[in-house]
Amino acid sequence: MSSTFNRGVVVDFSKLEIVQETNIDNSTGPSSVDGKFVVVLEVLLKGKVENEIVLELGTRMAAIFEKIGNPEQLPEEVFRKINAPAIIYPFIREHVYTVANKGGVGNLLLQPINFTNQ
Repeated sequence: MSSTFNRGVVVDFSKLEIVQETNIDNSTGPSSVDGKFVVVLEVLLKGKVENEIVLELGTRMAAIFEKIGNPEQLPEEVFRKINAPAIIYPFIREHVYTVANKGGVGNLLLQPINFTNQ
């Protein structure tokens, strides 16, 4: 996991507009011999006040998954694209909320994402 946090010193957070970018990196290649693979989810938030960026919060989290057997109902590619990010995302939401609170930004709760539409 990696995380970055930068904010302006004096910011009127009541005027803060948040822009969220989400990137799923599931290009870690096929499953290894032992059936394990890694999926990385990255979320970058930029907070703007009157077109000036006053807040940047980035989180990149990796998870190791293990494929057991040969599930026919859910191909590995679908799991990597939809299920794995959906499993990782709540941990990123919690991390962002905690960092924003401790950084003086206030309650910053990311909206849920439907990864089937990504």
